[in-house]
Amino acid sequence: RSSDLSPHTVSLAGTGTAAQISFSPTSWGFGNQLINTASTAESITVTNPGTATLSISAVSISGTNAADFSQTNNCSTVAAGSGSCTIQVTFTPSATGSRSASISVTDSAAGSPHTVSLTGTGTQPQIGLSPNPLSFSNQLINTTSTAESITVTNPGTATLSIGGIAISGTNSADFSQTNNCTTVAAGSGSCTIQVTFTPSATGTRSASISITDSAPGSPHTVSLSGTSGVPQLSMSPGSLSFGNQVIKTASAAKTVTISNTGTYTLSVTAVGIGGTNAADFAQTNNCAAVAPSASCSISVTYTPSAAGAGTANLLVADNVTGSPQSLSLSGTGVIPGNPTISIDTPSSLSGPFEGLASFVGWAVDNYSPILGVSAAVDGAPRGVATYGASRADVCQSMPSGVGCPNVGWTLMLDTGLLSNGSHTLSMTAITADGRSSTVSAS
Repeated sequence: RSSDLSPHTVSLAGTGTAAQISFSPTSWGFGNQLINTASTAESITVTNPGTATLSISAVSISGTNAADFSQTNNCSTVAAGSGSCTIQVTFTPSATGSRSASISVTDSAAGSPHTVSLTGTGTQPQIGLSPNPLSFSNQLINTTSTAESITVTNPGTATLSIGGIAISGTNSADFSQTNNCTTVAAGSGSCTIQVTFTPSATGTRSASISITDSAPGSPHTVSLSGTSGVPQLSMSPGSLSFGNQVIKTASAAKTVTISNTGTYTLSVTAVGIGGTNAADFAQTNNCAAVAPSASCSISVTYTPSAAGAGTANLLVADNVTGSPQSLSLSGTGVIPGNPTISIDTPSSLSGPFEGLASFVGWAVDNYSPILGVSAAVDGAPRGVATYGASRADVCQSMPSGVGCPNVGWTLMLDTGLLSNGSHTLSMTAITADGRSSTVSAS
């Protein structure tokens, strides 16, 4: 029969368990990474702080730039409490700038799938070259130019590595370079390439600087060009002849034209006179740097120190092959003739004269001053004329006369001392160097 204590009970007891998931770190930033290169793998540790085994069925990457991240893992189950597994993640950015994605873990913990945020920045070096192209001005053949600088900069976001710098091209042997370039920091970094030009032939010369580096499009180039020429000197006329020149007087100047018929600037460093009678010739000039197709001039005078033929050479020192260039100079020193003297009034002594009579004339010499003018009647001395009156009319036709315009003379002659009849008046001019001329009137 049934017990009077019914219903009867049986006590039941148990412990509920559940898996949990934890990530360390909970997000990961890779920082800067050169595009198209893989970062070092970074570890994300998965632990199970729960009370039941954690089962992981899938680990994947998703998000905006999922293709830039990759993972490997050893996760399948994670024991409760002390168990763990590891996800290894790498970052290989395909473009510059911020990149992002997420690790997604499908598991047996509540809230599955669980995620870890991933970020990184793709970086890339760039190269700037200034100037580009680089042109050298006209350079004398077989001489080296002043060095010109090419500045290398990096406007990119990663360090620029430079593997090599070389010169190539048609006339590469005419250019040379030195540099301090190995790496260039992003943003503010720079280095310098120094280039010189030593043309081996005339005309236009060209080559290129080639830079092997880590920026896209390597190698990068800078075009080099320069022109080369040689100066050529011509002198016109080919010689100077001064003809006859009174000794110790300067000739009129004669001009020698120096022309540059070449393709490079003619540099005239000195102009001088040499040779047997160099001291008898003098020059002035405006010659220094003479551009192609331009000219300068040299003015030469001749002042012979003695009678006879004189020779010398005009010498031009310059940057033309065969310098100094020479041009022949010649002339002949001559002793001057006698002074010129004239009796103007009266033109004769036919008279009649009474008492003091005035006679007027002039005397001039192109070389030496007139020392005095003396008078004679019929060969007998009759005194000295007063010399120095102004005779501008005479000097208009004899502008080189020494003492012009004061070359007139006046003679006061006492005709009471003369007998009646015709007489001859002779006037003699004597120069300071002893030459004389006589003129007579009857």
